[in-house]
Amino acid sequence: MTKVVTSIHAMTAPEGVRVGYTYSEISEAGEILTRHNQGYFLAVNEAELDAVRTLTDAASARLLSDNAGEVQTDGNA
Repeated sequence: MTKVVTSIHAMTAPEGVRVGYTYSEISEAGEILTRHNQGYFLAVNEAELDAVRTLTDAASARLLSDNAGEVQTDGNA
């Protein structure tokens, strides 16, 4: 069985930076065994915090760019 991350998100929480993820479990035959499984952890080391900062900076740059009007959402924002 293989676990495949299908989405990630990060948020500031009272405890620190919380990283959440959703994943599916795939059998050796390629069948989806489970989906929408969730987990989370607190980003505590510098590599994890840098990764969150990099993605936050990229999202902010897109939001503030000349193309901000072209940003699309799925309606859940």
